Amino acid sequence: MTDYFENYPGLAFERRDNGVLLMTLNRPDKLNATDGPLHLGLSRVWDDIDADPDTRVVVVTGAGDAFSAGGDLEWISGWPATTRSSGASCRRPVTSSTR
Repeated sequence: MTDYFENYPGLAFERRDNGVLLMTLNRPDKLNATDGPLHLGLSRVWDDIDADPDTRVVVVTGAGDAFSAGGDLEWISGWPATTRSSGASCRRPVTSSTR
């Protein structure tokens, strides 16, 4: 597999025949719930998939017993209350180092 898909925590990739790329949400211990690194990876991986000449189609699946339980509540509970209540689930938490 090319270097395209090496830096995505929580995601695993497997090439299949005929240009099929199997992308697996790989946090089975958390029912593949999305935490910060996985959320970021999912927002960026599509550019690498688009740039990959060997991929014609992507099949997304989940490891273990679930496709995905949604957002990891432990990760979400660390967000500022204003972010949680606004429904801004795609934003990362604001900290003093990001202002």
